[in-house]
Amino acid sequence: MIEEWTPLARTIDLHTDAGVQAIGLCIKTAHLDPSLQSKLDDVFRMHREIADLQDRAATLESQMGVYRTRVDELHAQLVTLRKVVSVQQPGRNLAQKMGEISNRLQAATVELSDLKGTLTTRRIAIQDRVAELTLETRDRTP
Repeated sequence: MIEEWTPLARTIDLHTDAGVQAIGLCIKTAHLDPSLQSKLDDVFRMHREIADLQDRAATLESQMGVYRTRVDELHAQLVTLRKVVSVQQPGRNLAQKMGEISNRLQAATVELSDLKGTLTTRRIAIQDRVAELTLETRDRTP
C-alpha cells in the first residue's frame, strides 16, 4: 500500500475579519510555539478590541443622527411658537430642551472623535504586531 499526501499551505490575511477568525480557530486547536501563540493571541485580542470600538462608534453615530433630527424638530417648533405672542412658557421649555439635546450632541461628537483617534492608534498597533509575526524558525547555528 502506498500512501501519498500533499502539504497544505494556506495564506491568511490578518487584516481581515475572516483571517483573524481563522487565526482564532488556529489558536484554540493547534499546538503552536508558545512565543508564536502569545503573539497571535495579542493580534486576536487587539482585533476584538477594534471591532468593539467600531461598534461603539457606529452606535454613537446613530445616536448623533437622532439628536440632530430632534434638534431640527425642536427648532421648527420654536420658530412656530415665536409667531404666537401669547405662548412664552412652552417656548422657553422647548428652548431649554433643545439646549440639553445640543449638549448631548456635542458630548457625543467629542466622544466619537476620541474613539476614532483610539481606533487609528489601535489599527497602527495591530499592523505593527502583524508585521513582526513570522512562522519560520531561524537557524541560530553558524
